[in-house]
Amino acid sequence: MPVVAQLRAGVAAVPLTPFGENPDWKGPVTESGLWGDADHRIWIAGFGSNRPALGKHDDIWARALVLQVGKTKVALVALDFIGYYQNAGYYGVNQVMKQLKPGLGLTEVIVASTHNHQGPDTIGMWGAANKDGKYADYLKFVDREIAKAINTAADPANMSEVRVRFGVTNPQRSPSLLGLQVRTSHRPPDFFDEELRVMQLIKPGGLSLATLINWNTHPESLESKNQQLTSDFPHFVRDAVESKFGGTAVYFSGDLGAVEIIGDTFSTTGKDYESIDGRHFPLDLKSNRPAALGFERTKAIGDAVAKAVFQALANVKEEKIDTLNVKSLKITAPLTNPGFQAMVHAKMLSNYGGDDEHPRVDTTLYHLQLGPADFITLPGEVFPEVIWGVEAHKRTDCPENANGRPYEPAVMPLLKGKYHFIIGLAPDELGYVVPQYDFTPFPPKEMSLQGRAQDACKSKGVPDHYHETNSSTYKMAPVIACGLVQLLGGDPGKYEACK
Repeated sequence: MPVVAQLRAGVAAVPLTPFGENPDWKGPVTESGLWGDADHRIWIAGFGSNRPALGKHDDIWARALVLQVGKTKVALVALDFIGYYQNAGYYGVNQVMKQLKPGLGLTEVIVASTHNHQGPDTIGMWGAANKDGKYADYLKFVDREIAKAINTAADPANMSEVRVRFGVTNPQRSPSLLGLQVRTSHRPPDFFDEELRVMQLIKPGGLSLATLINWNTHPESLESKNQQLTSDFPHFVRDAVESKFGGTAVYFSGDLGAVEIIGDTFSTTGKDYESIDGRHFPLDLKSNRPAALGFERTKAIGDAVAKAVFQALANVKEEKIDTLNVKSLKITAPLTNPGFQAMVHAKMLSNYGGDDEHPRVDTTLYHLQLGPADFITLPGEVFPEVIWGVEAHKRTDCPENANGRPYEPAVMPLLKGKYHFIIGLAPDELGYVVPQYDFTPFPPKEMSLQGRAQDACKSKGVPDHYHETNSSTYKMAPVIACGLVQLLGGDPGKYEACK
């Protein structure tokens, strides 16, 4: 007998691509089809600055999934952006909230980014050299369209009772995932959150309403030379999932700090090719990196991930859902990165609180409990060991690089549900979140604006510390980990890192 549905859900997908005709866009369109004019260009975010978009391969989306049990009603939104913000002045989730229809009864709205490195600059760091890359009119359009997606998905007329299936897999169960995750320049430790997690919502009659996919690596397979707007491999994941199941696929990235997609880091296999689910793509013999990048290779990655999604859902039983609870916790930390401070002063970054002399990071943590499933959010690119346990997954290759800071508490043991989902870059993108014991340079040593700090074991081949240069603050890891401990009902006072 099918499980009696206690859950109602709605879903909507609204394109955000700044290209071609769109009745909701009232601004200029260039001859190429890209939006803007001579003074307003679409710059692609990720990697280095000064990468203008020249066209479109596939759409950038806002995909909203609304869940309701009783009077609790939550919207989860995935954006194909490098990041977005709760409050960035003239744009962000706070502006979206003003455009939601009254009477929808939403308890909470949680907006996340996939961290796509092939979409428009929504932060401001990737324009022409030393210039803000954001296009204000476009970002105001984005807010309207995010609200449109939520309004559509949350409309009671568009919601239906659903049954739920959960699935979990990893490279051991789904070999198509083998080797797809790599650490940046092989930065130790060689640890990943390997789980791929899936939730499928099924309408009466057995058709799929939506499939939520949660995996943990950077969507940047096309790297820095691509100038076509695209949502990268999540596009192909969603396309394959929708082709097989119907409904709408919604992709969320998880704890992807220092975790990149295959090819972003040089291969150490000793072979002259990289293998993506049995398909071979040649490597450049000098760099040991892909000899050619393109959408065929990106599709192979997306298809490999989609194959794992299908395996995760194979032979799983439906779960009864009769509870939906959501909690949140405000957290704050000083903004200590001198590069980010300079961009705040230059008005390129507008999402930080405080004042010019004492800028700070203000954000929110969320815990969503849906029947047997826990969802937590992370406001940035959190190293996976911060969530799974730094002490259990710390570096062992170079004790002399450790600065003596205590290890952040493990968060995963506090998740009591049968299934665990980690929604990264929600509701903010605050950069990398590095465990304090390995944060280099650690105060009183100062971070240089000129380059990356060297590791104490550089002579052994350990890379320089890139991630710290794109971290808001060295204090972020304990603030997030200890905040999650509190949010999940634990006692932060038990942990030295939380004192």
